[in-house]
Amino acid sequence: LVRVLYQPRPQCRRVSHMAAEASGGPGKYAGLAGDVRGHCSWFLTRTNKEHQATMEHPFMKTIYAKSFDLTAYAQYLSGQYLVFRELERLCALGSSEVPLKAVHDEQLHRGDALARDLRFWAGATWEDKAAAPSPSTARYLERLHQDACDPWLLLCHHFLQYNAVLSGGQFLGRKVSERAHSEGLAAADASAADCGAAFYEFAPECQPTHARVQRYIDDLDALSISPELRDRMLQCMRDVYNLLLAMFDEGYNAAPIAGISYEASKSSADGVSPSAGGNKR
Repeated sequence: LVRVLYQPRPQCRRVSHMAAEASGGPGKYAGLAGDVRGHCSWFLTRTNKEHQATMEHPFMKTIYAKSFDLTAYAQYLSGQYLVFRELERLCALGSSEVPLKAVHDEQLHRGDALARDLRFWAGATWEDKAAAPSPSTARYLERLHQDACDPWLLLCHHFLQYNAVLSGGQFLGRKVSERAHSEGLAAADASAADCGAAFYEFAPECQPTHARVQRYIDDLDALSISPELRDRMLQCMRDVYNLLLAMFDEGYNAAPIAGISYEASKSSADGVSPSAGGNKR
C-alpha cells in the first residue's frame, strides 16, 4: 500500500499516507492529532506502523528500483486481481445501502485493469495462472468473505485498497512502465495502460487522483460511526495490513532481489543522488 492524502484546509494539518515519504523514520501520522480531523485521520494515525511496514517492504522496494522479477510481479498481480475482483463483487451487493453507498464508485474498480496487466506480463495463458489463489491470497480472500457479513468491515477493505492505488498509483505506474520499456516490451510512445501498468491508471472521472482521494475521505468522514464500531474497524484494518504484508512476502520470496527505498527512488527521480546504502536489501 502507498499513500492517502488530505488536501490542505484552513487550520487543518495535511495528512500524508506516505508516512514521511517512507524515510525510514517516524511517519507523519505520529505527529497528527488523530482525534480531531475525522474518522479517516483517526484510522490513519493508528495504522501508521502497519503502513510503514508496507512502504518499506522488500517487494515494494524492487518496484521502486525497477528490479522486480517479472514472474514474481505477475504472481503479485494475480493475487491483486483475485482480491479486487471479489471485493468489487461483494461491495456491489451492498452498494445501495449504508455505509457502502457512500463510497461505491465503479470508476474505481480495478478488476479489468488488472486483467489487462496480467495479459501483458503473463501472456495469453494469464487466466490459468490466476485460476487458483496462492496460499497468502487464499487467506486474504477467506478473511474478505468473513468481513463481507458486516458492511462496515467490508468498508475497511474498500477504504484501504482503493485509496492506496489512487494515492500511490501514478508513482508505481511510472516505475512499472519504465521497466516494461527497459525490457523492450512496449513501444516508446505507448501509454502506461499499454505498458503493463493499467492497474495504476484511473479514468478521467477520477482525475486528479488526489482530489478523488479527498472526496472519498470526505464521504467516509460524513458517516456516523460510534467509538465501539471504530475500534472494530481499526482492528480489521490492522488485520488487512498483515494479510497484505503476507502477500508481499510471497512475492518477494519467489525471487529475492535487492531494491531501494521509496525515499531513494524519489530522490533519484528528482535528480538527487540516493543516499549511500540505498541498494541494500
